[in-house]
Amino acid sequence: MEIKTFLALLLLVIVGCSCSKTDKEIDPMLYGTWRLVGVSDMEGHLKELKPNEKECDLCYSITFKQDNTLKGYTSFNEVMGIYRADNNKLIFTFGHTKKSEKIDSDGDLYLALMYNLSANKADYRVENKQLYLYYKKNKKSIKTDSLPNEGYVLFNKKM
Repeated sequence: MEIKTFLALLLLVIVGCSCSKTDKEIDPMLYGTWRLVGVSDMEGHLKELKPNEKECDLCYSITFKQDNTLKGYTSFNEVMGIYRADNNKLIFTFGHTKKSEKIDSDGDLYLALMYNLSANKADYRVENKQLYLYYKKNKKSIKTDSLPNEGYVLFNKKM
């Protein structure tokens, strides 16, 4: 009888611990698919990346799923990974298929930006169906030479 009581208490403790709310809620505003508008300096001078949405509907899109996974596309590669949002910081890791980016595209620049954002826990905000991911340029990346030292990557929510 003591063993049954002990096991019942142990089970209650395990169930009680697993029900505690230790994980932080993910910002529900992030959920869904976002399409890149462009990259901007802090004064709002926007650079659109090629190809644009009219030329390639999937290019430069990213989907944040409720299970903390993400999926997206560069100009030619598929991107997948995991993410966490904590105190307006977006923390994510990702990988991608290894195809060469399209000629006359900014796919390499987009990948360099995404790696920079993932390495530095990007500040973010969602406002008016737009996602702002703030960056400070990583000195090591030569692929971002054409960009200002700090700015933001702007996405529109896809419906």
